[in-house]
Amino acid sequence: METYRGAMEQGQRRWLDAQQEACSCWLSSMTPSFALSEGEMERRIDGGLLAGASIWQAQADIQRGLMLAAEKLWTEMGRSIARQLPDDGAAPIVPRYL
Repeated sequence: METYRGAMEQGQRRWLDAQQEACSCWLSSMTPSFALSEGEMERRIDGGLLAGASIWQAQADIQRGLMLAAEKLWTEMGRSIARQLPDDGAAPIVPRYL
């Protein structure tokens, strides 16, 4: 569970950073206070596209991190259950007939 919580925290920070970067980039490209050269306009457009891609990548990274954390949790649970089973292969619960 600690790994899952850590993945959630890291993903949230990454997501917020990507959103902040995208918003800053898009805002700067929409409000030029002077005439822009073609190169500057292309740089701002490329920056906006990269910021958008960063948001998508952050979301993919979050999903991957959560998937790995969930996989680790299920593996640990399986090991815990396996340790509780008897070594001789007998059923842990013997049915009783009335």
